Amino acid sequence: TYTILVGDGDYYYNSQTGQYVLSLQCIACTTTCEPESIAAFPSKLTLNVDESGDVVVTVTGKGGCPVEGETVTAMIKKSGRKRITVSPTSATTNADGEATFTIIAKNKAGNATVTFMDGILKTTVKVKVVK
Repeated sequence: TYTILVGDGDYYYNSQTGQYVLSLQCIACTTTCEPESIAAFPSKLTLNVDESGDVVVTVTGKGGCPVEGETVTAMIKKSGRKRITVSPTSATTNADGEATFTIIAKNKAGNATVTFMDGILKTTVKVKVVK
């Protein structure tokens, strides 16, 4: 059961249907966008030794709505830790559902994979370090 306080102009009588029509406006409404997918751009990155590049990770919900306030964590596979570092190791998504990470190439050429995770959602970025 709901009690609705109505003022003048909040309703009108529809003479065709014989019914009163009430206009409602939500004052303290929120919509929740729950995480459903995660993506990283670019998904492949080639860096020279001692060079860095940014990766933007986006968390979205149903219908592509951006998810704000999610913690995205970056993990480098063991073999890749000789070749790259990631800063920060975790970041919180902004109002656009985005978290930005910087991948820094070390002094060793080769391939590395960075996995970005938000709960059970994950995406990977393949990094190639060249001399």
